[in-house]
Amino acid sequence: MDLSKADPSAGSIELDARDVLPHPAVLLRRSRRYREGSGQKIAQAVDEALGLARPLLEPRAVWALRPVDLGAGRLPPLPQELAARLTLHFGVVCTVGGRLEASSQQQFRDQHFALGYWLDQVGTFSVSLLAQQIASQLCRQYGAIRWAPGDSADDQSFEAQAELFHWVPAERIGVSLTSHNVMRPVKSLSFNLYAGPDLRGVECLVACSHCVWDGACDRQR
Repeated sequence: MDLSKADPSAGSIELDARDVLPHPAVLLRRSRRYREGSGQKIAQAVDEALGLARPLLEPRAVWALRPVDLGAGRLPPLPQELAARLTLHFGVVCTVGGRLEASSQQQFRDQHFALGYWLDQVGTFSVSLLAQQIASQLCRQYGAIRWAPGDSADDQSFEAQAELFHWVPAERIGVSLTSHNVMRPVKSLSFNLYAGPDLRGVECLVACSHCVWDGACDRQR
């Protein structure tokens, strides 16, 4: 994935489903029964879910760029020396669409509970992989660091989410907010990147001990 030719002030991209499908082993680590050695049927269900998911995934992302406004970004408290180095603010919204979510819900209605569960898990990991790929590319190109609404348990995530959607054209990839500031489709993520001089080596603005990603971050893996 190369974003170098895109206009960073209002860019978007569509990826192939193969770019964001999680590896079966990543999914199987979520299963206690599989880890305990009773997992042949679970492994088969995971393989089936991955096969069903591939044509249903619609990985897309959109981003916008503006001069940094620490008040509007609702960042957690930062050392003054670090805050002073932030000059550019990227807002990013990613989604894998709603078709996989609908298929998972249908499997539950048909009482295919294991398949419905694993389809839901594929969606969760796929949108996380998509977000990480977009963030990694923009970070490499602009020396940016990330902070997402909801990363920190004490941030103002819903308010920050609503503010982000005021200036990032999320409708371009079919993502909207409910009246409660929840994204639709559900398998969507939003995050912020901040760039400025001499930020390389600073990876996140939220300490791991206060992060709510709970092991889903690529840096922890």
